[in-house]
Amino acid sequence: MLGHHYTRTFLETAVASMNAGCNLELSYGMRNNVFMHIPQALATGNITLQMLRDRVRPLFYTRMRLGEFDPPAMNPYSALDLSVVQSPEHRNLSLEAAVKSFVLLKNVRGTLPLRAQDLPSKRLAVVGPFADNPRVLSGDYAPVPEPRYIYTPRRGLETLPANVSFAAGCREPRCQQYSRAEVAAAAGAADVVVVCLGTGADVETEAKDRRDLSLPGHQLELLQDAVQAGKGSGAAGRPVILLLFNAGPLDVSWAQAHEGVGAILACFFPAQATGLAIARVLLGETGANPAGRLPATWPAGMHQVPPMENYTMEGRTYRYYGQEPPLYPFGYGLSYTTFQYQDLVLNPPVLPVCANLSVSVVLANTGQRDGEEPRQRQGSG
Repeated sequence: MLGHHYTRTFLETAVASMNAGCNLELSYGMRNNVFMHIPQALATGNITLQMLRDRVRPLFYTRMRLGEFDPPAMNPYSALDLSVVQSPEHRNLSLEAAVKSFVLLKNVRGTLPLRAQDLPSKRLAVVGPFADNPRVLSGDYAPVPEPRYIYTPRRGLETLPANVSFAAGCREPRCQQYSRAEVAAAAGAADVVVVCLGTGADVETEAKDRRDLSLPGHQLELLQDAVQAGKGSGAAGRPVILLLFNAGPLDVSWAQAHEGVGAILACFFPAQATGLAIARVLLGETGANPAGRLPATWPAGMHQVPPMENYTMEGRTYRYYGQEPPLYPFGYGLSYTTFQYQDLVLNPPVLPVCANLSVSVVLANTGQRDGEEPRQRQGSG
């Protein structure tokens, strides 16, 4: 409240929070917090002792049920070690979660999946600031596991039977210092190029918004150089696969339109199993056919983004883009196979107020590979 200028002082914030029912604060710090002003609010009569007790009671009841005041020996969570946290079951679950979160945005000329039987004779280059940086693979408020458990894209791809080379091009997500020669050398000598770009918590996180949708710094230039390094890019060129690690949408219009980029995979922040998940998905292994769908619309550019200071949303729905379509619509995502929907039945066909609606449809996999298809349903009233 105070940080967003809804209130002016710590005392005013303490009173407003208590009146609103708040009983727990995520403070600025022990020396700069709101709850230490509660005694002053009580002394001046802005709040009552009964109100204070009403706020404290459910909080401490919950904390006691959680065992926070028990001796450490009685708390089973005080003795957890890596053998439990990083058990095979937990690591397999992390891998499964990463695989299922990927969204395939582009796949032309059968770029993906790669053919496993061809890999021993292939040279694979993995380039970009997200190719081998363990620190940028998790979102904000995420713990950083021990390095031995983190599989970067490079480390994951090195588990494949291919000759893997690496070039960062730039060492951090902002990509202010860029080595074109480093990227061109690696990409030019490869049969398959995997470009790892994105944002990370250094660029977008709580209280740190991006000014636009562009790839940070020299990242777009890095991608263009990687494509250019394979002369004859396109149908006869070496495949370039773009992996994106980001929270919000990115303007990758150039990559979507350019024939030199064969595939785009939105990986978001897949955490410790990133590289292993990428290796499985790029090969299309069993259970690793991309089935994720975008949780938000990706605009085609800043001209499709409404002014941030306009909160009215007057006359708008989620389809307010008008005649020009977005780069990727909400719920978008491709697969290595194809699906067909048929025999859609709505019961009842006309829905009365407050009535239940039953929907049935026949879904068939019409492609040549196993796959999963999320059946999406959106409604408005």
